[in-house]
Amino acid sequence: MRGIGDRQVQASLASYALFRYSLLGRNSGMRHYETTTASGSGMWGSQLYEVSLVKATSIYSDEKDKNKKTVTGYDIHFKQPSSPTWDNRAFKTEQERTAFVKQHFSSINWTEPPQTQEAHKELPHILTAIIGEYLSSVTFVMDYVQLDFNGHGLNLYVWPVVVIGDRASRQQEIGYRDALCALIGKNVERVDEYFDVGLVVGFQGNSLLKVPLRVEEESALDELVEYRGLEGAWVIWQAHEEPYT
Repeated sequence: MRGIGDRQVQASLASYALFRYSLLGRNSGMRHYETTTASGSGMWGSQLYEVSLVKATSIYSDEKDKNKKTVTGYDIHFKQPSSPTWDNRAFKTEQERTAFVKQHFSSINWTEPPQTQEAHKELPHILTAIIGEYLSSVTFVMDYVQLDFNGHGLNLYVWPVVVIGDRASRQQEIGYRDALCALIGKNVERVDEYFDVGLVVGFQGNSLLKVPLRVEEESALDELVEYRGLEGAWVIWQAHEEPYT
């Protein structure tokens, strides 16, 4: 996805998500592409790092697939040569990324990557990892809710809409918590992200969880959704970020 927070990406996790992505179908609401524009190595303090500059492009549609929005970000991926884990920093502009590189790295030897499939690739949505898993628990924590999908955790700091059949349940309505807990044990069949609706998790039995990602300007919320996957995968959806502004 777009650069909405610092994240660590394990090669094994990316391959696993890509396998599910191809096996179970692509999400139609958002497509994410990354193009590596330069690679090299340089020093951060006394440590040597492998470094890649990446242009990230996310194309969102609305739920009816009538309109599109494109969000472009500029990432830097870096890791120590002996580490399997890439760290990532995401920036809204190329100038911000350049300033970060100048501040933290020195003696970088850049090479332009070959125009291969690896240099330009489509990536699965991070939540593709929960497709095929079932909702194992729902925990209400004061003013937010935690969902667990067999070790994949979602903290929702905005209350989701629960749709079961033709009935939609919202927070503060009678039966809302029962409707949310009724999803326990159901398998996730799809994940989508639409710029007019937000995150949509589809369960077996014609059930949906819709998580709004657009909040009012005066909202005090900074974080809307937090995902913590297996082996350190971590993404945060922040308030007032594209395409939800």
